[in-house]
Amino acid sequence: ASEYEQEVVIDAKGDRKTTKNKVMRKTDGKLWSRDIKTGAEHIVDEDHVSLVANNHSSRRALQLAMFGGNLHRENVSGFTNSKGEFYEGSRKDPADVASTQDVETYHLKDHAASRLVTQEGETEGRATRHWEYMTDMRSDSSTGEYKSYALRKIYDKKGKRWMYVSDGEKQMSAAEIAKEEGRQGARIAPHAIMSMDGQHFSRANYAVWGKLAVANPGFLPERNANFFVTGDSSATSDEVEENRKSFVNSGELKLENSNFGKNLDIMWEENREAAKIVLSKFSGIDIRDMDGHLTATGGVTIKDTNGNLIAKLT
Repeated sequence: ASEYEQEVVIDAKGDRKTTKNKVMRKTDGKLWSRDIKTGAEHIVDEDHVSLVANNHSSRRALQLAMFGGNLHRENVSGFTNSKGEFYEGSRKDPADVASTQDVETYHLKDHAASRLVTQEGETEGRATRHWEYMTDMRSDSSTGEYKSYALRKIYDKKGKRWMYVSDGEKQMSAAEIAKEEGRQGARIAPHAIMSMDGQHFSRANYAVWGKLAVANPGFLPERNANFFVTGDSSATSDEVEENRKSFVNSGELKLENSNFGKNLDIMWEENREAAKIVLSKFSGIDIRDMDGHLTATGGVTIKDTNGNLIAKLT
């Protein structure tokens, strides 16, 4: 299935609603949508497909389609340390293992377009608190040119998946999040931490945001907590309501998109107190009562809709 496209349906009110069903074009030339719950497939029209632009790869693909340019991929050599972190250059520790990593960069043909992407990313990123807009391109003062941040393909052991992480997350967006006044920082858009489909997760951005959230727990919007847990910000969606009741009753979550369960596992590992605040705002359980609730339920059990275990948070 395409990483960039999802099915759009028309609800009873006549409004367009983007679903979580991924869309792909098969050899018959038709667009097929795969139901995320059942796996059943059906044909969809071109106007019932939406581009998911909230991850690094899809934003860059859209920019290249609009302005033209080149996408460059290479396999670079380096070393991996005991923490699983890859670096280039000379070996820093005798125990570090020689390894390689796929790295992706891109170049837009038009200089003005590169400037637009860079400056708009910084301006709109700060204005909307969508810091992921800053992780595409940067100005290189030494050459006077605009260059893309590298996307590095890493294996996320916790989530057991491959994903691309932008160098811009540590070099730009995480630094900007850290500058935020605490209460505003707690309100940062979830897409600054994870992509709309949950496939991409920024540990660097979450580490900084988590400190702001812990210091200002009352300022995390409910819609953000809903998205962190289920991938749906609506307070009235069936998935949000069902999981809220289930979590309150038994500490169990059943998620349509397993990526969000994997991300909760990472959040729990990186900053447990921040993850508890997310669960508190999502469930309506007072943060002061969360430890007691988790003790009573034996922690958080996260499964997919087929009942397969994704993670157990204890």
